[in-house]
Amino acid sequence: MRGGGGPDIEPRPEWLEEAECFRCRLSGREIYRLPPFAVVRCPRCDQVFVSPRLNQAGRLALYGDPAYFDDGVYGTPQASFLQRRWAGGRLTLIEQAADGSLGRDLFEIGCAYGLFLAAARRRGFTVGGLEFSPMAARTASQWLGCPIEVGEIERMERSVEADVVAFWDVIEHVPDPAEFLGAVGGILRSGGLIALSCPSFDSVPARLLGSRWWTLKPHKHIWHFTTAGILRLLREQGLEPVEVARSPLRSANLSRLDSLVVVARKPA
Repeated sequence: MRGGGGPDIEPRPEWLEEAECFRCRLSGREIYRLPPFAVVRCPRCDQVFVSPRLNQAGRLALYGDPAYFDDGVYGTPQASFLQRRWAGGRLTLIEQAADGSLGRDLFEIGCAYGLFLAAARRRGFTVGGLEFSPMAARTASQWLGCPIEVGEIERMERSVEADVVAFWDVIEHVPDPAEFLGAVGGILRSGGLIALSCPSFDSVPARLLGSRWWTLKPHKHIWHFTTAGILRLLREQGLEPVEVARSPLRSANLSRLDSLVVVARKPA
């Protein structure tokens, strides 16, 4: 699981790039100015994104720092407890959606240190993973005792097939969500499931707090989705949503007031 909460980095000028809407290829209109970043909205489709944003070198500097993980999802007993609860709840959602009709090959993108993969393996899945941070991939590989790929799914060289592809708090980080989901669909078997979580731009905290919303994090979260927006994107990529969990009382989303979990199916 990603969703790291490590310290902010001081972005160098050479780490910044302008961005455009992945769908419409248009520049956005500013909503919030958070120097040196800005949160903007596409004038055609209303997709919210960050521009300027960190480029590839800046993202490697951010996610390659051990503090990104050690000060975040693995940093406190409370954080680790929540990660375990989320893992169990999300695996239950996946198994309920699969309804015994799918195989048990599960691949996680953005697997961090491998906590979700370990939980999935205990539930009987055969697991594999991909992680952008070389440091985190090494840690996960050593702990799990299986290879963890390093890099991005859009450029992964090894051929992979899976019945389930999971990516928790990842899609808001990737350079192009449509390209990302296209690559995910390419490794997902017919009838297979994707499972994701992401911040919700139409949540109560996001709407009430505006530019003070704690989950804006413009150096990390470069795309922001409403519930309708993420479902639209999935359908545009040929994936049919089958479950959406928004309540902070559900174990798959426990305590998260501004997040949603979605399971979607690739048509047979």
